[in-house]
Formats: sequence, structure tokens, C-alpha cells
Amino acid sequence: MNTLIETLEYLVFITFELIALFLLISAAVEIILMYIPQDKIRQWLSGRGILDNVIALVIGGAGMAMPEMTMLASIFQKKLVIMIIAVIFLTAVITGYLFNVLL
Repeated sequence: MNTLIETLEYLVFITFELIALFLLISAAVEIILMYIPQDKIRQWLSGRGILDNVIALVIGGAGMAMPEMTMLASIFQKKLVIMIIAVIFLTAVITGYLFNVLL
């Protein structure tokens, strides 16, 4: 019974931690977008090929993936989390590149 209580406590802790991270990252992105016009972002991300995909992934992925990576890091070993991040990163860059080339 003790492990059930500990598990529920951990679940509540992780839930509040992820909510806090999501709110902080969302607020930071909104503040940045208030000062950087979308036209400027489009200009930065046009005409560089695969480098555009990497930049877009870093800009968009840093905020969106942080809660998930925190959760994965609390569950799995760090080497596995790094491998997951690398696979997601490469898949997103390659898919974005193919999407830009084919469309």
C-alpha cells in the first residue's frame, strides 16, 4: 500500500511540475513573439534549405518538447532520453526538408 501512495504523490508532483513548465515556456514564447514580428521570423527561415528546418526545430521544439523531455528524464536513463531526442530531432529535420522539397 505504501508504494501506491508514493506513486500517487509522484504523479501529483510530476503533474504540477509539467504544468509549471508549460506555463513558463508558453509565457516566454508569447513575450518573445510580442517583440519579434512574424514577418521577421519568416524572413529568417526562408531560403536556407535544411538549415531552416534546424532553426525552426530549435525555436519551436525547445518550448514544446521541454515538458515531455522532463517527464522522460524522470522515468528513463539519461542515455536513452538523449537517444530519443536525437531520433526525434533527425526525424523532424528530414521530414521538414522532404515536406519543403515535395511541396
